[in-house]
Amino acid sequence: MKVTKQQAVEHLIDGAIRAVEAGDEPCAITLAGAAENAMPEPAGMHIFQATRDAFTGYSDVGKAPLTRKEVVAMLNDERDWLKHTGPDQPSERDLSGGFMAVLRAISKFQAVYGYDAETKTMQEYFAEARRFDPHDG
Repeated sequence: MKVTKQQAVEHLIDGAIRAVEAGDEPCAITLAGAAENAMPEPAGMHIFQATRDAFTGYSDVGKAPLTRKEVVAMLNDERDWLKHTGPDQPSERDLSGGFMAVLRAISKFQAVYGYDAETKTMQEYFAEARRFDPHDG
């Protein structure tokens, strides 16, 4: 199967969406993270950049401001736990970041390839995410 980088990223994101819908958090986080890392840094803003920049320098009362490195580590925590092993990492943990990992990947895809390049699966997922209201209980 010969594919372009863009086509490979589309497959990864669509697979991550299917994994979220199936409740497979590890697969969703891993596929979305792979898609995000396979794309070049876009000129335009995307969710990861906006979130990283918004929290860099943030501090709770009486605590030191968060560095950019600390914010990036927090944002990538679940993905990195799945990718790496080490003595400082727990052997088990709760995972719930699939939904956001997919949104991050789609947002970067939009910034790199444009909205018109989205797959139907991406369009439907992003549209559903925009309808999400955390106050609905």
